[in-house]
Amino acid sequence: MQVLRSNTKSLALITFFYALTFVSSQCLAEDSLDKIVNRYVAAYDVPSLSVVVTRVGKPVVAQSYGREGLLSPNTPTYVASISKSVTSAAIFLLKQKKKIDINDPVSQYIPEIAFSSTVTIKNLLEHTSGIRNFSYKYDFNGRISRKEAIEQLSGYQPESEPNKEFFYNNTNYDLLGLIIERVTGQTFSRFISENIFVPVGMNYSSTVASGDVTVPGYNNFFGYHWQREEKINAIESPSGFVISSAADVAKFMEFVRTGKSQTGAQLIDLDNLGLWHSLDEEQNYGLGLQHREFAERDMIGHYGSLFTHSSAAWVDPNSGIAVSLVANKVSIPLLTVGIPNLVTDIVDHVGSQYTQPFSYLHLLAKYYPVVIFLEILISVFGLVKLKKKLRKMGVDTKQKVGALINLSFVCTLPVIIAFAMGRVPGYVWLWNLAPDLFMWFIISVLLCLIKVGIVFRAPRLIDNKRVIFATAD
Repeated sequence: MQVLRSNTKSLALITFFYALTFVSSQCLAEDSLDKIVNRYVAAYDVPSLSVVVTRVGKPVVAQSYGREGLLSPNTPTYVASISKSVTSAAIFLLKQKKKIDINDPVSQYIPEIAFSSTVTIKNLLEHTSGIRNFSYKYDFNGRISRKEAIEQLSGYQPESEPNKEFFYNNTNYDLLGLIIERVTGQTFSRFISENIFVPVGMNYSSTVASGDVTVPGYNNFFGYHWQREEKINAIESPSGFVISSAADVAKFMEFVRTGKSQTGAQLIDLDNLGLWHSLDEEQNYGLGLQHREFAERDMIGHYGSLFTHSSAAWVDPNSGIAVSLVANKVSIPLLTVGIPNLVTDIVDHVGSQYTQPFSYLHLLAKYYPVVIFLEILISVFGLVKLKKKLRKMGVDTKQKVGALINLSFVCTLPVIIAFAMGRVPGYVWLWNLAPDLFMWFIISVLLCLIKVGIVFRAPRLIDNKRVIFATAD
């Protein structure tokens, strides 16, 4: 269809750029780990990055990277969804002490929430509670109190029955945090401090309820760093607002591997440790731990991202190799390609002293604004050409339908991207995570609307003959 021709050219251009990125540069096996990490820092333009690697709890690498150099291995920062693994650790400590059972219904601890009678603690841990699209309704300043959160949840009905489907939702872990508080009579922050941070030796860790982060965070905005403030709520500490450092996270991952404190005390026994490490093979998610393969090693851990801070923490239960990293930047390319590949290269280098070739794919993260600009330019010229052509040739019904389908597809792109990343769909989410892609989306929608206007105002074809209406140009 003629109306889609300009979009096809734009897609071809982007595909061409992607194809170029798969040509790999030479990366020598003897490259130092610093050189490997610096390549990623440069390709993804990360202001500050801290990497700590340990083997059986002993430091191998502890280094700060990036031109700002604000994140030392001991600098406290947001570790985002690694907080979920900390929360699951707290749950297993309570299970170890026989204060809870993971098969208990949530209503046993939070009776105010109607759906909690059919949902278990285990459902919350593995994201199978049926909570799919719930998100808090914040006040004007982006804040919500514990009381308001419970009130909102009390009127919420999950989209599916428990155990029917996996859907990653932060609310599951906020509810676990509330259960921890009601069982222990302590705040979530105090409990994990006394029972995890202190015994494991995590001296630079806290939550937003008791600590503070001074390192600024950034989004990508067409090749520039946009410094933005995180929307902080203490009630969301169990799901995303634990504060820690790369060095402390590495210590935590050794605790995840062994269940032992810094002094060697067995805080979580082997039976409970085995259960904690267990896996839903269909989802690659267990009871607060993700499962991934890096450099042919099966590892457990978690990725993390807020709107301006990202993180990763992974450990190989067999070899004891652990990698933790924190960065003060978020972009979709960094989260989906950069950090996973960086972890793979680090594990590969530390484990075998061999490094995979560095792909030019990563350079797309730095130069994608050029691709966006060219795509918009091609679309604009395509619209001008289309208008002239349709005024001469006329338009048929198929072209009108094609224009509407095109518009519908573009409008649903943020939802598609969110589902692909396991997030609650929404345009606000895309604006917070990737403001430059959000602006591209808005421009694309406007161009599609203009295209619809051009097509519907063009002379109509009947039996391949041009019919002119008074309303046509």
